[in-house]
Amino acid sequence: MIRVFKTGVLAALLLCLWATDGAAESNLDTVREHLAKQESDRAYPLLVRLVGTHTSESDAYLYLGVLERGRGKLDRAIEVFERGVSQGSTDAGLLSELAISYAWRKQFRESLATYGRILRRSPKHRGALLGRARVLAWTGQNSKATAIYKWVLRENPKDLEAMRGLAFVHRSLLELNAAKALYRKILSESPEDSESLAGLRSIEQTTRLSLELALGAAKDASGAVSPSGSAMVVYRYDDKTKLRAQWQSASSPLYGASSANSIEANQHLASIGVSRKMGPKTSLGLGCQLRMGDQGSVHSLPMTFNRTLTTLWSLDLGLRPGLSTSGNEELLVRTGLQYTINSRLYLMAQLFQNWSASDGPSRTIVGSIGTSPTKGLSLRASAAKGTLSIGDYTGISLAIQLNTSHSQQVFLRGESTLEPFRRQSLIAGVGRSF
Repeated sequence: MIRVFKTGVLAALLLCLWATDGAAESNLDTVREHLAKQESDRAYPLLVRLVGTHTSESDAYLYLGVLERGRGKLDRAIEVFERGVSQGSTDAGLLSELAISYAWRKQFRESLATYGRILRRSPKHRGALLGRARVLAWTGQNSKATAIYKWVLRENPKDLEAMRGLAFVHRSLLELNAAKALYRKILSESPEDSESLAGLRSIEQTTRLSLELALGAAKDASGAVSPSGSAMVVYRYDDKTKLRAQWQSASSPLYGASSANSIEANQHLASIGVSRKMGPKTSLGLGCQLRMGDQGSVHSLPMTFNRTLTTLWSLDLGLRPGLSTSGNEELLVRTGLQYTINSRLYLMAQLFQNWSASDGPSRTIVGSIGTSPTKGLSLRASAAKGTLSIGDYTGISLAIQLNTSHSQQVFLRGESTLEPFRRQSLIAGVGRSF
C-alpha cells in the first residue's frame, strides 16, 4: 500500500513538472510572438511571471534582461541575467548579454571573466572574441585587443565589426592613417556605415599638437606698465598621455593653477609636465616648474589628481612643493570641486593654501562660473578672496574664448587685483591645433 502511494505521488510530481514545463514553453512562444511584433509592453509582464517561477528556460532570462536594460534599468538587467546563469544555463547568448551589461556598468573585470566562460567552451566564438576585444580596448589593453581583432580578420577578412574595433584601437593610439584606411575599407563594403563615417569625422578633428601664443600688458599699483605674454605647447602622445610646456611673464594672477600666491609684478614662470589618464574617470599629472621674480627664483614640482566622482561632480587636487634659491621651502595645496549644471554651464570652487618658510601661511578661495569650450563662444568669470602674510586682497578675472573652428581659437583674458595691491593685466592670444 505504501509503495503504491509513493508511486502515485511520484507520478503526480512528474505530471506537474511536465505541465509546468509545457506552460512555460507555451508562455515563451507567446512572448516570442509579441517580440516579433515589437510588442514589448505585452511581452514584459509574461516574462516577469515566467522568471518568477524559476524556469529553466534560459531565453526567458535573456529576453527579460534585454528588456530591463532597454528600459534603463541596468542593475535589474544584470540581476536577471545572473539569475539565469545561476539556474545552470551555459547559453552563450545569455552570458554575452551579461558580459555586455557588466561592461556598461564599468565592471570590466567581471565582463572579461564572463566572456572567458564562453571562450573556454567555444574558443572560436566570434561574438565573445569581439566582445572581449572591445572591453580590452576600453580598458587600455590595446595590444591584447589588437591581437584578437587581427585573428578574427585572418579567419574572415571582411568582418566589418572586427575592422571597426581595430580602427578604434588605432584611433586611441593616434595611429590615424591606419584608422582612416580601415574606415575607408569598411565604407567600400557598406557606404552608409554610420560608425565609420563618424570615425572619419573624428579623425579630421583629432590633433597631436596644440600651440597657444598671447601678448598683453600688466600695470602695478604705482601705475608702471610692463609687457606680458605667454606661450604653451601641448603634444598628445596618445589618447591618454599629454606633454605640456609653458612660459608666461608678468601675467600670472594671484590665484590659479600656476599661482605663486605672491604680489610680485615682475614675475616669470616656465614649466614642463606630463598628464596621463589612468582610467575613464581618473587622471594624474607631474611636472617641474621654475618661477623667477624680484625676490629670487623658486624650483617646484607640481602634481595633480583629477577624478570624476559622478556625472555632475568632479574633483581636482594639486600639490606643489618648492625650494627657493635662498633655501626657503614652500608648499602649495590646491583643492577644487566642479559641479556641472548642464552640458554647457558649470560652477567651480577652489581653495589654495600656501606655506612658505619666508612669508608664512597664505590662503585664497576662488569661485568660478563658466561655459564649456565647445564650438562658438565660451566664457569664464572668477572672483577670489585671499589672505597673504602682508595683507588681504580681492581679485576678479574674466576670460572670453571664441572657437572659430575645431582647430583654431582666439581669446581675451583680463584680471584685476583690488585694494590694497592694485594690479591689472589684459592679454589676448590665438590657439591652433595641428
